[in-house]
Amino acid sequence: MAGTNSGGVYRSNINDINWVPANTGLSGSTINCFAVNDSGIFVGTQGSGISYSTNNGANWSKINNGLGNKTVTCLAISGTNIFAGTYGFGIFISTNNGSSWEQVNNGLKKYYVRSLTSYGKYILAGIDDDGVYLSTDNGTIWKSINDGLTETIISSFLINGTKIFASAKGGIWWRNLLEVTSTKETYSYNIISKFYLKQNYPNPFNPTTNIGFQIANFGFVSLKVYDIFGREVATLVNEEKRTGNYEVEFNGSGLSSGIYFYKLYTKNYTSVKKMILMK
Repeated sequence: MAGTNSGGVYRSNINDINWVPANTGLSGSTINCFAVNDSGIFVGTQGSGISYSTNNGANWSKINNGLGNKTVTCLAISGTNIFAGTYGFGIFISTNNGSSWEQVNNGLKKYYVRSLTSYGKYILAGIDDDGVYLSTDNGTIWKSINDGLTETIISSFLINGTKIFASAKGGIWWRNLLEVTSTKETYSYNIISKFYLKQNYPNPFNPTTNIGFQIANFGFVSLKVYDIFGREVATLVNEEKRTGNYEVEFNGSGLSSGIYFYKLYTKNYTSVKKMILMK
């Protein structure tokens, strides 16, 4: 299946070099994006919303209830939910296979959506002139995750393992997915005489666990998680910390079951402990 700038949709068999039009019932001739789930194919068009086919493009039906005849720039499917990015109206969700659509823009500052991608329960959106946004609750709330990003127009995403790759005019950026989805930190002040890394609890865990540590002196602190092969899978802390007790919640929902190690590093102290993710 191929989308064109003015000729609608074309299709070809895998072993066939010929392409034929597949536009019966299709609304709009400029195709911006495709998405596929178990029930059919969705296409986002320039100014004509979304069309849907259940027979591999032989026929199309317009499915714009709640969406309108909008320019749909990108589509993403997460479980039973379909997300549509529009140019000027933000993001829409359908929970019933496109029968109806609802705007989900809470947290977005701008509504020109250029790219969408999904990874499990995580949805990433590239917003023109406002960088990258993340939702972990099916679009109910979006939060900006632009630390270190100098380009604000993201044309596409790729998630490979635990890394997010973002393509923009100025090149390609990457960030650890778990860094923005898997940590929650608490802090309390006490008079601390030594550094200490605690055993995580619960252990084994599924999918969240808590890692406690104490810092005796103000300074740079790094807390990272590694798999059994020594590959870094998450950065939980990577900044200067003041004296006190800390606890970080780690979410391993994006990882497979197995043994992992977490390492606390400071100028004067290093410690490594083992934990088990059991799904």
